[in-house]
Amino acid sequence: VSPEPFTDKPGAANLAFGVEEGFVNAVPFLNAGDVHKWVTGVFSDGDYAEAHQLIETSKPGSNGVLCLPYLVGERFPVMNPNIRGAYVGLDPDTAKADMMRAALEGVAFSIRQGMESFDAKPTEISLIGGGARENAWCRFWPMCWSIPSKCSPMPIFCQQWQWPRWYSMYQTCCNQYANALYTSRILTPHAHMPTHTGDS
Repeated sequence: VSPEPFTDKPGAANLAFGVEEGFVNAVPFLNAGDVHKWVTGVFSDGDYAEAHQLIETSKPGSNGVLCLPYLVGERFPVMNPNIRGAYVGLDPDTAKADMMRAALEGVAFSIRQGMESFDAKPTEISLIGGGARENAWCRFWPMCWSIPSKCSPMPIFCQQWQWPRWYSMYQTCCNQYANALYTSRILTPHAHMPTHTGDS
C-alpha cells in the first residue's frame, strides 16, 4: 500500500485501499504457479511429491543452470506478450532436478526484479496458496529476495462474489486470509544468496 498510485511502471495496477487512504499497488506476474505446474508435468509426470524430491536434490544456484521462466509472455517487470522462456548453462552433467530448480529460482528472481522497482523495499512477503505448499520452493524464496517470508499453504477462495452474497463472501475471504497469516511459518533469508557458478 502506498499513498500515491504507480504512474511510471508499465503493467502495474492501482486499487483503492478502502480501509484508509492510499492505494494497493498490484503487479501482475504471469509466470509463477504455472511454471511450477509446467516443470512438475515435464520432469515428474505431474507428481508433486516426486517434484519436491527432485528440487531437494539440486542445490542453490541449480549447478549453474539459469532459466528465464517466461512461458506465456510477461506483464511485469518485463512487459512483452511475445517473450518466451529459455534455459542457459546446460552441460552433460545437468540433471532434471537442476532444470526444475532453475525454473523456480527464475520465478523468484523475476519477482525480485519486480519488487526492486518499488519506491520502498518490502519488509516482509506473504506466500499463500498452491505454490506455498511446496516447502523446498518456500525455503529459497527468502534467499532470493533477502526478505523474511510468511508461508501458508492454505488456499484462499475469493471468487463468485455475486450480489447479494458479495459482502458475506468478502468477509469469508478476509477471515481466511487473516487465519492463513496467523498460522503461517516465517522463513528468513540465509546468510548467503543463491549463486550461479560456472565459467560463463
